[in-house]
Amino acid sequence: MNALATSREPGLQGDLERLARLRIFFAHRSVGADLLDGVRAIAANEGDETLRVLETGDYLPQRAFGHALLSANGDPARKLRHFEGLLRGGIGPSADIVMLKFCYSDITARTDAAWLFRSYDRTIRGLREAYRRATFVHVTAPLTVVPAGARAAVSGLLRRVPEALADNERREEFNGLMRRAYAGREPLFDLASAESMAPDGARELHLLHGRPIAALVPGYTTDGGHLTAPARMRIARELIGVLAPLAEGA
Repeated sequence: MNALATSREPGLQGDLERLARLRIFFAHRSVGADLLDGVRAIAANEGDETLRVLETGDYLPQRAFGHALLSANGDPARKLRHFEGLLRGGIGPSADIVMLKFCYSDITARTDAAWLFRSYDRTIRGLREAYRRATFVHVTAPLTVVPAGARAAVSGLLRRVPEALADNERREEFNGLMRRAYAGREPLFDLASAESMAPDGARELHLLHGRPIAALVPGYTTDGGHLTAPARMRIARELIGVLAPLAEGA
């Protein structure tokens, strides 16, 4: 089996069974679809038939990992409104677990990360007050690959910052706000950290003005942003590990 893929392991079947007892709602776009493909692949690899992954936008049936595609990438404020509308339109009252994931194209070097975090936090606070039985799981924004030669460009005579590195810097600014606000206090799936961690434990980091900026591990993608099949399974396993313990309190 590919070294990136998840193999059978003690406790995984139990985690899948715990997930299958929950009503989960995940609002996302393309990298979110990669993660769901990874969840399906893990369940199939384990011979698990209890976990149902299905698309839904207005009702969440029992024992379902439901999901919906948010509005087009590039407008995170619109995504927040769409997400709120989905919950208030029927998903919210039935959900045990709720997650929203932005796309890497929602956050670029031109994004006001502090404003976006405040908007996200305000939206979640309002929804948590409306749907108190639900647990909201925060998800950091995904990263992209920084092409080879970017470090040389930063240190060159022109001091030109490659677009991919500048974009990841802003994504990690947003992610840092997420970590400081929620890590250790509320459930957090650190997607960016998982994407930047190679199988051997080494982090994919690039220096920008003397500071390390995380990036997507090149071996996890073929197009610079979306995940390969083995990487989907590897990172989806981490998501399962965050979600499964929440079944105990649901």
